[in-house]
Amino acid sequence: MREALALATVPDHATLARAFAKIPTHLWRQMNDTLLRQLGVQEDLVAADTTGFQDTQASAHYRARSGRQYRLWHKAGFVVGTRSQFVLGMTAGRGLYPDVHWLPALRRQAQRYVPRAGRSARVWLVADKGFDGQTVEWTDGIPPIRRGKRLRSFVRQLRAELVERLRAAGIYGQRWKSETVISVIKRKFGEGVRSRLWWLARRELVVKGLVYNLYR
Repeated sequence: MREALALATVPDHATLARAFAKIPTHLWRQMNDTLLRQLGVQEDLVAADTTGFQDTQASAHYRARSGRQYRLWHKAGFVVGTRSQFVLGMTAGRGLYPDVHWLPALRRQAQRYVPRAGRSARVWLVADKGFDGQTVEWTDGIPPIRRGKRLRSFVRQLRAELVERLRAAGIYGQRWKSETVISVIKRKFGEGVRSRLWWLARRELVVKGLVYNLYR
């Protein structure tokens, strides 16, 4: 890394921490886009999912022995290419937001890696029913939530039939790849965040997606 960056010595950890605080989140996303463009990533189908990260690096044993309750969680959303299993887009926030809150941003980041020819005539994004809401488009393979075990809206009935067809064709099953990628991110880079400031913690979750792609 020193040779690539033309550095004579390894920077002090405080220098790295200050650099991390100065680089805004959108530049980290641009770094990820640059990496994916250099690799020539193109996808026919992408999968989206969200997960929670703890606000501490303390182990479960320490939390149980100390008696302290950690109720604050950070939530991150990732959209993954089912062919390459690269993270195509990521977003993060603080608190228990519903998954549908992240869908427009994840779709917007992922669509640049899906060829436009014929994209409007097929499903190119799949996710679980937690993303169901008013922001769902007909090209999204997202099962509708059945309230009272019934689907009153005709549009939601059509979407339920579409998802059943995707399941029968084996397309909807590709959604599990997003959960696999999230599992790798947590096992490799931790289930918690180190930053104490909320805006740095949010940035840290975005960086986890970039570091995973570099690790791949």
